[in-house]
Order: sequence, then C-alpha cells, then structure tokens
Amino acid sequence: MARPEAPVDFTVQELGELAEFLRSLRRTAGLTYAELAERSTYSAATLKRAATGKALPDVKVAFEYALGCQPHGQPISFTGRDFISRWEAAERAVAKAKKTARRSTVLPKPQLARDQADLSGALRDAWARAGRPSTRLVEKASHGQVPRSTANVIATAHTFPRDIRQYIAFLRACEIEGKALAPWFQAWFKVVGAPSAVQPALKAMGADTEAMATYVALYAQVTGEAVSVVEELARFAIENPERRAAQTRRVVRQNARGRQFHYSRTGRSERFTHSRPGPYEHLVALPGSPPVNDCSLDQAAAPSVWAARRWSN
Repeated sequence: MARPEAPVDFTVQELGELAEFLRSLRRTAGLTYAELAERSTYSAATLKRAATGKALPDVKVAFEYALGCQPHGQPISFTGRDFISRWEAAERAVAKAKKTARRSTVLPKPQLARDQADLSGALRDAWARAGRPSTRLVEKASHGQVPRSTANVIATAHTFPRDIRQYIAFLRACEIEGKALAPWFQAWFKVVGAPSAVQPALKAMGADTEAMATYVALYAQVTGEAVSVVEELARFAIENPERRAAQTRRVVRQNARGRQFHYSRTGRSERFTHSRPGPYEHLVALPGSPPVNDCSLDQAAAPSVWAARRWSN
C-alpha cells in the first residue's frame, strides 16, 4: 500500500489552494503519480513536489500536471482557465510573502537626523523596511529619477541624493507617500536647507496631492514666505497639464512565417522583441476562435502563461 501524501502546506494560502486544486484533479482522474508521469515529460517526484504547497512550481510542470489529469481527447477549457487564475494568484502571493520576509523591523527616524550621514542612514532603513526593493524596481517606481546605480549607493548609505527631487523619488519608491513624507521633508530642510522654489519638488510627487500640500505647508513654515497651498497646486496643475508616467504602446506584428514581433515605444525609446507562442497554446485555444492581437502582453511572463492569457482574455 502506497504511503499517503503529506498534508498540503497552507503557509501561503494561495499556494496551498493551487496545490490542493492539483491534487483534486489527480484524485478525480484516479491516477497515481507514476501513471501521471507517463502522461507528461516530468518524473513522478517532480509532479508530486508541485502539489505540496511548499514552493511555487514551475508553470510548465504545474500545467502538465493539470493536463495529464484530463482524459485523452477531452478539451480543458474550464480546467485551463481555472488553473491559470490559481497559478497567477499563487505567484503574486509568493512574491508578496518573499517581500514581507525581507522587510526590516527597524523603524527609520529621519526626525533624529543631525547631518547628511544621519539622514543617509535613515534612507537605508527606509529601503530595508520596504522589503529591500531591487534597483530595477526603484528606477521604475521613480520613473527614472533614481537610476539603478544611484539607487544602489543611496540604499547602502554610500552617497546622498543630489537634490530634493531625487530624495523624494527614492522615498516614494520605498512606499513612503502622503503625510508620511512630512518628517522626511523636515529632515531635509534641517540638514540641507529649503530649496529656492517650490515647484521642482512637486514634480517628483506625481499625483500625490496630499504629499504636495504637506510639502508646501512645511516650506512656507520653514522659509517664512507667504506661500499658498491652493495657489501652488493650481500653478502646478497649469504648468503640468499632462503630468503622468510615460505610457508604453505595444503593437504586435506578424511576419509571413507567423513570427510575432512586439514593437514597444515610449517617449524616449523603441525596440523590437521577438516572442514565440507558448508550448501549450494549441491546447488552450478554443476551436474556431479568431486570432488574438493582444497589445497588453506582459513580456516578462512565462511563455505558457502568456499563451493561456491570450485565450482566457
């Protein structure tokens, strides 16, 4: 008699639900892992590991697990759609859990900063408390105001932001927004001094009107100037009517051989990338369905998930 499976690990709820879903498919099909392995390209041990709930299985392994549980010749429309939503939810939950595990418990205290070295250390603590985001994520969240190399030296307290705009962009990339920026503004005014104008700093705050109002009020308090919050925000809106992150347009083109080239274009750059359909696209495409021209594809996604998203959307 075979040894029963260990209980599913529900430490990450969505990951446990994916594992339980895979196990339910195998129980319904009445297959052993050895029989399931004969229907796929993976070993029984690999398939069994995919349904433990302890780690996120590779999307190809999990998909072949679900596919192998289907009777031969039977379409997998419902099962395929359900699998995709569950795997993506598990992927997001695992990423969130990893980020939470990296978060530091040290609370940054910019109000205690006496000089740039102290404030630089507070920035390092803010980065650690945000889960130590990668330099790539910091650059993306700051819309290029904090390049990767600069993000690295600021996060490790080896350098100080060159101006208040970079300072604010780095803090917002570390998930500090709104009124939570108030002690950071006060620390900058104390250590570096108030800038000569209000508007440059407002451009680094995006659409965070709460942070803008807080900054203008503190600026007026520190400098003693008669600065109106309403007037400054109205001036900012007039001078920046289309202030928003650069939008990327993606156009999918297909050549005579069926290859798809994704043409991405922003205000500053453009590039062509070649991508192939996922290995399971023919299994999840509905019969007779028209070709899909999806212009919102995530190029970082796994090919099989990309193919399934085209069908499920």
